[in-house]
Amino acid sequence: MAGARLEAHYPISVVTDGMGLNITAMSYLGRLDVGIVADREQMPDVWSLTEWLHDALEELRGSMAPRPARSGAPGQAAPAQPTKAADED
Repeated sequence: MAGARLEAHYPISVVTDGMGLNITAMSYLGRLDVGIVADREQMPDVWSLTEWLHDALEELRGSMAPRPARSGAPGQAAPAQPTKAADED
């Protein structure tokens, strides 16, 4: 709102009849926040799922190449880089 930066994000949703698990993920400014809601009768090992998710995200992070730094405000494209004209050779 009015250019304020979001400090924390807690994605959460609900489970309904017949649905034992809801995973909500949202990204913002290079962070990925995940909320997990489960029906303990249908998903008694939800804590194991959270550990597996953590391990999988660490594995994914280790396989990623570094990204170039972005400039500009959130939601704005990075400024275009100047290109060399063909006749400047």
